[in-house]
Parts: sequence; C-alpha cells; structure tokens
Amino acid sequence: MHGEVWGTGAVDVVAQQMARIMSLDVDASQYPEVGKRDPVVGALQELRPGLRPVNFHSPYEAATWSIISARTPNATARRIRTELGARYGNTFGAGDTPLHAFPLPQSVLEIEEPPPGLTDEKLRRLKDVAQAALDGLLEVNALRAMGAAEAEAQLQTIRGIGPFYSQLILVRGTGAVDRAVTAEKRLRARICELYGPHADPDEIAEKWRPFRTWTAVLLRSTA
Repeated sequence: MHGEVWGTGAVDVVAQQMARIMSLDVDASQYPEVGKRDPVVGALQELRPGLRPVNFHSPYEAATWSIISARTPNATARRIRTELGARYGNTFGAGDTPLHAFPLPQSVLEIEEPPPGLTDEKLRRLKDVAQAALDGLLEVNALRAMGAAEAEAQLQTIRGIGPFYSQLILVRGTGAVDRAVTAEKRLRARICELYGPHADPDEIAEKWRPFRTWTAVLLRSTA
C-alpha cells in the first residue's frame, strides 16, 4: 500500500488505520477456498477479483453515522455530516480540495445547537456516542477482541444504538472478517436469489467461514 500523508500524524499509525479501513490488515490467502467450497461464491469472486470491504474510519464514526442516518434520506444525512465537519471538525488540505473530518468526541459534546435537519434528540444521541468514545466503549481493538454478543450488548448501552446499528458498527467500524450478518434483510433476499427461494441463509453462510462478512459484502456488491 502506498500513499501520502498530510499533517503531523505518525506515519505508522496512519498506515495501520488505512490498512484497517481498506481491509488490507487481513491475510486473505485462504479466501479463495470459500469459492472452491461454494461455486456461487467462486463465480462472484471471479467477477470481483480482489474485492475487500471498505470500512468506516473508526467505530466512533460508524456510530455517529448510524445516529445521523437513521430514518433520514442518505443525501440529507451526508449533508448534515458534512456541515458538522465543516463547522466543528478539523479541516485538512489535500491538494486544492479542503477535507472536513467529523468532529472529535470532545467537540461534539460542546455543540449547543443542532444544524438544520438534525433534531434535538439526535444531537443528544450524538453526544452520548461521543461520551461513549471518551469512555473507551468504541475502542476498535477491544471490540474486535470481544465475542459478538458481548460487543453488541456493550454498543447497545449507547443511546440510539439498537441491534441493527450495533451490528453495523461491529462489521463496518472494526473491519470484522467473520461476523454473521445474515439478519440483514437485503442480504437474506440476495441469498434466496442466488441459492433458491427455500435456501436457509444461516446454513448457507456457514460455508463461508472464516470470511462470512467478506462474502456477504461480495454478494451485496454484485446484486
């Protein structure tokens, strides 16, 4: 992996985070074996060679996006997130294009008025996410080390985070490789499309170990 770092951040720390975001911190040498066991997956791997999931910058950002985007059109949620970054986050110069990072937890706690489109309740939830981050509940390595049930239970203690979003944070915030995500409705529909209307998604996904999350992303990306 090659890239250029702007700012004063430690290069090794930046490299580790970028590797996790792009799922390059995982040994994928055994991933083709999933396709050999499951011809459906094998065909999709040939269609998307080298595909790896792209993750959120951190569990914190996955959690804030969960709050902002809940029951909100994507375009509106993106606008709110961008505005929060521009007003309260750090701005970086990448060439001629300024980039606004989402506000750090301490900055979120200091926001007094929500921007247009963000309700008072959602601001309270964002502040609870920020406090959880400061309390260490969203630390990526700790969440990765936990069992799924324990991690989801911890995440669901945060205001506004229920079962669906706790799973999203685990999968797309920590860079999980083998979390079961078959509860997601669109994935279940995709499995029935590829394997037949009577296929059992949980049974099918067992063949994808130890890359259940990656394979789920593969199926969704080729829909």
